[in-house]
Amino acid sequence: MGHQDTIEIKNDTLLCSTTVNLKDFDTHGLDVISNHLCNATTLPNLIDLEDCCSSKPFFEALKKIFPNTKNLDCRLSKDFIIDNVRGLVAPSVADVLNAFPELESLCLPCLHSTKWMAQMMHVRQHPLKKLTLMYNELTQYDDFVWNDFLTCVKAQRPGIRFRIVVRKYSKNYESYYLTLKQHLDRTFKEGYASFKANCHTTVIITNPINMYWNVWHVPPPNGDYMQTW
Repeated sequence: MGHQDTIEIKNDTLLCSTTVNLKDFDTHGLDVISNHLCNATTLPNLIDLEDCCSSKPFFEALKKIFPNTKNLDCRLSKDFIIDNVRGLVAPSVADVLNAFPELESLCLPCLHSTKWMAQMMHVRQHPLKKLTLMYNELTQYDDFVWNDFLTCVKAQRPGIRFRIVVRKYSKNYESYYLTLKQHLDRTFKEGYASFKANCHTTVIITNPINMYWNVWHVPPPNGDYMQTW
């Protein structure tokens, strides 16, 4: 991606946080700047990737620069997704989590509503607390299988939060949402009740009509919902 690579480091002294923004980077671009970033005195609280390569070697190279990354956001711009000029694809959940075993928060573009489930099932141990999936008008919904979704959610360590966010409304998403909501209503408890966050898996999805959040709590393996009073 050559001369179009851009890097920006933002420091928020009030929040004592640092964000590293990388745009249009591939593995070679990371190699070029690795010495500079490895010598940085402040570790970033967040790495924000925009239109970067999504290959396994890319994330392994990024890990060498920021081995203790806790928060990672990946974004693809609309034009690149449509034109596929640089062959950009959504990153694999498994590739990212395997590269960053200490990651706590991950936000990914999701162009296929089922692939992330199979990818999560390949990651046996991780401390992830929040997985945000960004859907848009190009996301494919046709082959959604509830049992696969249920198996994936129940297999995770209690305390993880799944969020499905919609960047742009589409009729395909509305049908997907209504089907998913029907299953979630029948299977789990809905609402913002004060459950112990570290004991329950939480599923949060965007309502396509009013863009509000719907929240469901998955019980722990013993089946008991534990409230905090």
